[in-house]
This record gives sequence, structure tokens and C-alpha cells, in this order.
Amino acid sequence: MAYPVYDRAFTQLLKHDFAAALADYRRTLELSPRGFFTATQAVDMLAREAAGEALPRYAMPRPTRRAMMRWWSWSSASKIASPWLLL
Repeated sequence: MAYPVYDRAFTQLLKHDFAAALADYRRTLELSPRGFFTATQAVDMLAREAAGEALPRYAMPRPTRRAMMRWWSWSSASKIASPWLLL
């Protein structure tokens, strides 16, 4: 079942542990080879960042992604849906 690994990968993103997130997203794709939600896009983006490649113009710059993750982690919806992410 790929969902727990996928969820853990997103949690790693919230913690800014990008190497662990990449490993978990890759494991998600091993468990679900046809794709699983946004795992394919996440692997592509994280692998490019790890390699030091510049993201395309349409991708969000790093501060914006961080601001989005920070907003999501402190929004009331995330506290109701997944309080363990804030530990």
C-alpha cells in the first residue's frame, strides 16, 4: 500500500528534509508503478533540485514553496486533518 509512504514523504517535505522526501516518493513509485497522486512530479522536482538544476520558469521559486508549506502546516485545516505533522 503506497499511501502511508506517500504521506510520510509529504511530512518530510514539511520538515524540509528533502533527501528523505525524495527517497519516500521513489519508494511510493516502486509500490505503485503507474503513479500515485503527485509522486511522479515530486520525484522529478526533488531530483532536479538535488542535482542543482534550475527549475523551469513556471515552477515556484524556493521561498514561495517554503511559504506555502509553512502556511499549510499552520492552517486550521491541516491541524484538523493531520495534527501529528506539527510535532
